Amino acid sequence: MLSPPLTATGTIQSVHGASGHFSASFYISEMLYSFSGRFDTSIEDYICKNATLEYTNISQLVSSREIISGTVGKTDITLTLSNGPTISGPLDTPINTSNPVKGTGIWTQN
Repeated sequence: MLSPPLTATGTIQSVHGASGHFSASFYISEMLYSFSGRFDTSIEDYICKNATLEYTNISQLVSSREIISGTVGKTDITLTLSNGPTISGPLDTPINTSNPVKGTGIWTQN
């Protein structure tokens, strides 16, 4: 029997002035997990202060990971990482275009 996914709430946003770069942060068991990286395409600035991270094991939130599919849509964001976790949520303010994205990022813990 498969275990239900674990979830954490946090934020994901573009890095202002660094086209295509993003930064996501989630608190899990009083530790900050950050996933930062770059998409393979330029995206206009966005912020999602109510992002959800879904994962099955905390060991998935380490190292460099590919974003194998994703969309920064007009009103929401969805990213799927190569080892299974997903990051999704509504954008705080709509953007002008919907963009399919791929890229890479790296997990850090503080």
